[in-house]
Amino acid sequence: MPRQPLIVLKFGGSALLGAEHVRLAVHEIYRWRREGYGVVAVVSALAGRTDALVGRCRDCSPDASPYAVASTLALGEAESAALLGL
Repeated sequence: MPRQPLIVLKFGGSALLGAEHVRLAVHEIYRWRREGYGVVAVVSALAGRTDALVGRCRDCSPDASPYAVASTLALGEAESAALLGL
């Protein structure tokens, strides 16, 4: 069985400005799939989301551990990945 070519697509915050941009990213992923590629989609948080999460961390606990802050910031990427999967 021949191996499927693989492509990595990166969608940064500026590519994910809102719902319409998320839909465009999904269409881009499907476009490559229709061409016969396996797709690895790498996403960043939606535009402005990381800054909002950093602000929330500072508001809740200025002395939060780096692990707790990193865990909170990872929510932005998880949100983007979940939205692409809808």
